[in-house]
Amino acid sequence: MANEIISRKVLIVEDRDINCDSAVAGAIGRLTDALEKRYIEVDFAPTYVEAAPIAWNDMDIDAFLVFTDMDLDRKTELNAIKLLHKIKERQAGVPVFLLADRAQTSEAMSRRLMELGSEFVWIFEDSAEFIAGRVDAAIYRFREQLLPPLMKAIWEYNEHNHEYS
Repeated sequence: MANEIISRKVLIVEDRDINCDSAVAGAIGRLTDALEKRYIEVDFAPTYVEAAPIAWNDMDIDAFLVFTDMDLDRKTELNAIKLLHKIKERQAGVPVFLLADRAQTSEAMSRRLMELGSEFVWIFEDSAEFIAGRVDAAIYRFREQLLPPLMKAIWEYNEHNHEYS
């Protein structure tokens, strides 16, 4: 959909530095397809460090999907935490999904990292369509709270009534 008013965009942060697993790549590929079927544009950042300037400069991103390898070393975890802080500083209410493997999450992910995410996504257990639906709903909720009531009413009127009288 080319209409900018209804366009939606997510950034998937894969962090290829820590994980080259083909299972992860396959899951992210299926998720990308499911998001695009919902007319959600998908951009990618290969590492946490490369995602930081994108998060800081691109205010059109409606949600961040951050893959988190549960065996993060100290440096990688700090990069992930810095990225999530940057996202929250720049776009306070934007949804941040932590894509993870449930089997390892409770044992390995730090509390600091967990607190910065909005939602967890079990990348190997949930279907791509289910995850895309959660992302779509989160984007809708995020956008609903952006505009004050009067501006929101004007926007909605403009979206549904294209006649000028």
